Amino acid sequence: MYETFRIVQEILRNIEKHSEADSVRIEIVDNGKGGAIPRENSYGIVGLQERIAKINGEIRIDSSSQGTSIGVTIPLDR
Repeated sequence: MYETFRIVQEILRNIEKHSEADSVRIEIVDNGKGGAIPRENSYGIVGLQERIAKINGEIRIDSSSQGTSIGVTIPLDR
């Protein structure tokens, strides 16, 4: 999983340096069992939502027994 993180990091770095974009959209989809919902005493999804809000971004989470899709749109300050 570490290599996946580094790949995404490099893609984002290239967007920031070269693309002249004013926002970036990231979507991650899995084919697991679903169940990505906020839970009591669990701060994973809540933490994601708080981090996205701090940078004026948007997050969309769709989760079912067929898997989960998490989409994030982040404005890039230019």
